[in-house]
Amino acid sequence: MADKTCMQEVSASPQAVAFWRPRDWGFLTALGLALLAVVWCGRFSFNEGVLLEVTKSNGEAVAAWAAQLADRKGTPLTLATCASITGESPALQGEADWGSCRQALLAEGGPLAQLSNPFGPQNPVVGPRCDKKNPNARGVVMLEKGTSSLPGMPAHVTWELLSDEDALVRGMLLRVQACDAGGYALKIAEIKL
Repeated sequence: MADKTCMQEVSASPQAVAFWRPRDWGFLTALGLALLAVVWCGRFSFNEGVLLEVTKSNGEAVAAWAAQLADRKGTPLTLATCASITGESPALQGEADWGSCRQALLAEGGPLAQLSNPFGPQNPVVGPRCDKKNPNARGVVMLEKGTSSLPGMPAHVTWELLSDEDALVRGMLLRVQACDAGGYALKIAEIKL
Protein backbone atom coordinates (compact mmCIF):
# COMPACT_ATOMS: atom_id res chain seq x y z
CA MET A 1 0.00 0.00 0.00
CA ALA A 2 2.85 2.34 0.80
CA ASP A 3 4.30 1.64 -2.63
CA LYS A 4 1.08 2.79 -4.31
CA THR A 5 1.18 6.16 -2.54
CA CYS A 6 4.82 6.66 -3.60
CA MET A 7 3.90 5.82 -7.16
CA GLN A 8 1.08 8.34 -7.08
CA GLU A 9 3.43 11.06 -5.76
CA VAL A 10 6.05 10.26 -8.42
CA SER A 11 3.46 10.36 -11.16
CA ALA A 12 2.35 13.78 -9.88
CA SER A 13 5.87 15.24 -9.75
CA PRO A 14 6.57 15.40 -13.54
CA GLN A 15 4.01 18.18 -13.82
CA ALA A 16 5.69 20.06 -10.95
CA VAL A 17 9.18 19.62 -12.48
CA ALA A 18 8.05 20.97 -15.84
CA PHE A 19 7.36 24.32 -14.22
CA TRP A 20 10.61 26.23 -13.44
CA ARG A 21 10.78 28.17 -10.26
CA PRO A 22 12.46 31.63 -9.97
CA ARG A 23 15.46 30.19 -8.14
CA ASP A 24 16.08 27.83 -11.10
CA TRP A 25 16.14 30.82 -13.46
CA GLY A 26 18.42 32.66 -11.04
CA PHE A 27 20.83 29.73 -10.99
CA LEU A 28 20.93 29.56 -14.79
CA THR A 29 21.46 33.31 -15.03
CA ALA A 30 24.33 33.15 -12.51
CA LEU A 31 25.84 30.21 -14.42
CA GLY A 32 25.66 32.13 -17.70
CA LEU A 33 27.29 35.20 -16.13
CA ALA A 34 30.04 33.04 -14.64
CA LEU A 35 30.76 31.52 -18.06
CA LEU A 36 30.91 35.00 -19.63
CA ALA A 37 33.33 36.12 -16.88
CA VAL A 38 35.57 33.11 -17.53
CA VAL A 39 35.64 33.84 -21.27
CA TRP A 40 36.41 37.52 -20.64
CA CYS A 41 39.23 36.69 -18.18
CA GLY A 42 40.70 34.16 -20.60
CA ARG A 43 40.65 36.68 -23.44
CA PHE A 44 42.25 39.35 -21.24
CA SER A 45 44.97 36.95 -20.08
CA PHE A 46 45.67 35.85 -23.65
CA ASN A 47 46.06 39.48 -24.81
CA GLU A 48 48.39 40.27 -21.90
CA GLY A 49 50.42 37.16 -22.74
CA VAL A 50 50.78 38.28 -26.37
CA LEU A 51 52.02 41.72 -25.22
CA LEU A 52 54.51 40.06 -22.88
CA GLU A 53 55.81 37.77 -25.62
CA VAL A 54 56.36 40.74 -27.96
CA THR A 55 58.23 42.53 -25.15
CA LYS A 56 60.40 39.45 -24.60
CA SER A 57 61.13 39.18 -28.32
CA ASN A 58 62.20 42.86 -28.28
CA GLY A 59 64.56 42.01 -25.42
CA GLU A 60 65.89 39.01 -27.33
CA ALA A 61 66.55 41.23 -30.36
CA VAL A 62 68.56 43.64 -28.19
CA ALA A 63 70.42 40.69 -26.64
CA ALA A 64 71.18 39.30 -30.13
CA TRP A 65 72.57 42.71 -31.12
CA ALA A 66 74.78 42.77 -27.99
CA ALA A 67 75.96 39.19 -28.64
CA GLN A 68 76.78 40.13 -32.24
CA LEU A 69 78.72 43.14 -30.97
CA ALA A 70 80.59 40.90 -28.50
CA ASP A 71 81.53 38.48 -31.31
CA ARG A 72 83.46 41.22 -33.13
CA LYS A 73 86.53 40.83 -30.95
CA GLY A 74 89.07 42.36 -33.35
CA THR A 75 87.22 45.59 -34.05
CA PRO A 76 87.14 48.61 -31.73
CA LEU A 77 83.77 49.61 -30.33
CA THR A 78 83.00 52.72 -32.33
CA LEU A 79 79.60 54.14 -33.06
CA ALA A 80 79.64 52.54 -36.51
CA THR A 81 80.24 49.04 -35.09
CA CYS A 82 77.68 49.71 -32.37
CA ALA A 83 75.01 50.43 -34.96
CA SER A 84 76.11 47.38 -36.99
CA ILE A 85 76.76 49.49 -40.05
CA THR A 86 79.49 48.10 -42.25
CA GLY A 87 80.60 51.33 -43.85
CA GLU A 88 82.05 54.17 -41.80
CA SER A 89 80.08 57.36 -42.20
CA PRO A 90 81.10 60.76 -40.87
CA ALA A 91 78.00 60.94 -38.69
CA LEU A 92 78.83 57.65 -37.01
CA GLN A 93 82.48 58.14 -36.14
CA GLY A 94 83.88 58.37 -32.66
CA GLU A 95 83.62 56.52 -29.38
CA ALA A 96 80.47 54.55 -28.71
CA ASP A 97 78.60 55.74 -25.65
CA TRP A 98 75.26 54.18 -24.85
CA GLY A 99 73.14 57.29 -25.57
CA SER A 100 74.42 57.80 -29.12
CA CYS A 101 74.53 54.05 -29.75
CA ARG A 102 70.87 53.67 -28.67
CA GLN A 103 69.84 56.51 -30.99
CA ALA A 104 71.72 54.92 -33.90
CA LEU A 105 70.21 51.50 -33.18
CA LEU A 106 66.62 52.76 -33.12
CA ALA A 107 66.96 55.37 -35.88
CA GLU A 108 65.45 54.70 -39.29
CA GLY A 109 67.70 52.22 -41.08
CA GLY A 110 69.22 51.02 -37.79
CA PRO A 111 69.31 47.33 -36.90
CA LEU A 112 66.58 47.72 -34.25
CA ALA A 113 64.41 50.29 -36.04
CA GLN A 114 61.59 47.75 -36.60
CA LEU A 115 61.02 47.28 -32.85
CA SER A 116 58.04 48.93 -31.21
CA ASN A 117 56.69 48.84 -27.69
CA PRO A 118 53.57 46.63 -27.67
CA PHE A 119 52.02 48.44 -24.69
CA GLY A 120 51.74 51.74 -26.54
CA PRO A 121 53.47 53.93 -29.11
CA GLN A 122 54.18 56.57 -26.43
CA ASN A 123 56.30 54.07 -24.45
CA PRO A 124 59.97 53.82 -25.45
CA VAL A 125 61.40 50.54 -26.72
CA VAL A 126 64.72 50.83 -24.88
CA GLY A 127 64.65 52.93 -21.77
CA PRO A 128 65.05 53.33 -18.02
CA ARG A 129 64.31 50.99 -15.14
CA CYS A 130 61.09 49.11 -14.63
CA ASP A 131 58.75 51.02 -12.37
CA LYS A 132 55.52 49.59 -10.96
CA LYS A 133 54.00 53.07 -10.61
CA ASN A 134 54.92 54.34 -14.09
CA PRO A 135 52.68 52.97 -16.87
CA ASN A 136 55.12 54.28 -19.52
CA ALA A 137 57.72 51.77 -18.30
CA ARG A 138 55.63 48.78 -19.44
CA GLY A 139 57.24 46.88 -22.31
CA VAL A 140 60.57 48.70 -22.03
CA VAL A 141 63.84 46.85 -22.64
CA MET A 142 66.61 48.02 -20.32
CA LEU A 143 70.34 47.42 -20.25
CA GLU A 144 72.40 47.29 -17.08
CA LYS A 145 76.16 47.23 -16.67
CA GLY A 146 77.77 44.81 -14.29
CA THR A 147 80.69 45.41 -11.98
CA SER A 148 82.52 42.35 -10.68
CA SER A 149 83.68 42.17 -7.08
CA LEU A 150 87.26 43.06 -6.18
CA PRO A 151 89.89 40.30 -6.05
CA GLY A 152 89.89 38.53 -2.71
CA MET A 153 86.21 39.26 -2.11
CA PRO A 154 83.38 36.76 -2.61
CA ALA A 155 82.53 36.53 -6.30
CA HIS A 156 79.44 38.51 -7.26
CA VAL A 157 78.32 41.10 -9.79
CA THR A 158 76.69 44.41 -8.92
CA TRP A 159 74.27 45.72 -11.54
CA GLU A 160 73.35 49.34 -12.28
CA LEU A 161 71.47 51.03 -15.07
CA LEU A 162 73.51 51.75 -18.19
CA SER A 163 73.39 55.55 -18.50
CA ASP A 164 73.63 57.54 -21.72
CA GLU A 165 77.15 58.72 -20.87
CA ASP A 166 78.56 55.22 -20.26
CA ALA A 167 81.09 54.20 -22.91
CA LEU A 168 80.75 50.72 -24.38
CA VAL A 169 84.10 48.98 -23.91
CA ARG A 170 85.39 45.46 -24.39
CA GLY A 171 84.97 43.26 -21.34
CA MET A 172 81.90 45.14 -20.10
CA LEU A 173 79.16 42.96 -18.63
CA LEU A 174 75.68 43.76 -19.95
CA ARG A 175 72.39 42.42 -18.66
CA VAL A 176 69.30 42.74 -20.85
CA GLN A 177 65.94 42.83 -19.08
CA ALA A 178 62.38 43.59 -20.19
CA CYS A 179 59.58 45.16 -18.13
CA ASP A 180 56.29 43.28 -17.98
CA ALA A 181 52.81 44.80 -17.56
CA GLY A 182 53.14 44.89 -13.77
CA GLY A 183 56.47 46.73 -13.81
CA TYR A 184 58.58 43.70 -12.94
CA ALA A 185 61.89 43.02 -14.71
CA LEU A 186 62.27 39.81 -16.70
CA LYS A 187 65.85 38.67 -17.26
CA ILE A 188 66.58 38.05 -20.94
CA ALA A 189 70.36 37.59 -21.18
CA GLU A 190 73.79 38.47 -19.80
CA ILE A 191 76.54 39.25 -22.30
CA LYS A 192 80.20 40.13 -21.96
CA LEU A 193 81.38 42.51 -24.70
